[in-house]
Amino acid sequence: TVDEAVESCPAPALRGGNRHGVLVAAQSVSPDGVLRAVRAGARTILRTTDATPEQLVAAVHSAHHGDGRLPYGVLVRLLGASQQSGPEPATALPDTPRTARTAPLTPRQTAVLTLVAEGHGNAVIAQALSCSEHTVKNVIYELMARLQVRNRAHAVARAVRAGLI
Repeated sequence: TVDEAVESCPAPALRGGNRHGVLVAAQSVSPDGVLRAVRAGARTILRTTDATPEQLVAAVHSAHHGDGRLPYGVLVRLLGASQQSGPEPATALPDTPRTARTAPLTPRQTAVLTLVAEGHGNAVIAQALSCSEHTVKNVIYELMARLQVRNRAHAVARAVRAGLI
């Protein structure tokens, strides 16, 4: 479980004692376990039972660079729970209704963002959509501007909260 993985990790590593992020890999990943792991300092969490080699490599790179990465299903449940239990997030645009904030995405943007949410890199996305990596980069650039976000994880979170993916 995520809790067992976090318990086996030295506390200094989780609390910023190392210059890179920590990758927590577990067979069982629950929203509660993920919340406890994030509160303990973990930023990259991977469910090993359904991880592809590409996703494992992407998770290692994310952890190495200190980026956040969570299993898509867990992220959706966490964001859904936070919408029901709390006020509008601080990243929301002021005085704009949640549904009016972002227009629907194009089919290509939706496909790219869904694959990003699953943890795939640009090369894998390009191959899956039969397009070039340059096209994928352009679509992601457009998504960043359209969703008013700074990184891929933020784009996925914003899209899930807005019901776009």
